[in-house]
Amino acid sequence: MESQVHSKVQKYYGGIAKSITQGQHKSCCGCGSTGNQSCCNGISSSAVIYKGESLDDLPKEAVDTSLGCANPVVFAQLKEGETVLDLGSGGGINAFMAAKQV
Repeated sequence: MESQVHSKVQKYYGGIAKSITQGQHKSCCGCGSTGNQSCCNGISSSAVIYKGESLDDLPKEAVDTSLGCANPVVFAQLKEGETVLDLGSGGGINAFMAAKQV
């Protein structure tokens, strides 16, 4: 059972990673709605989650591969000089955002 779950998760997220590297990843979902509240509205999930924070100076790959699950840096209360370890499994956007603060 555990290997089936692992295989399905690997296939799902591996497919997303491949589509991003091939320039085919368009949206976080397969829905048909494109309104402002929809995840298919053309606005990246990173732009929504990191609203008000500049993503311009981050590597495009990190922003593109962020699946928009959370922004833990907002809650971390980081201070200059601290060390940050990102244990995530995404493109590293949180590490890049934290690096701006420490």
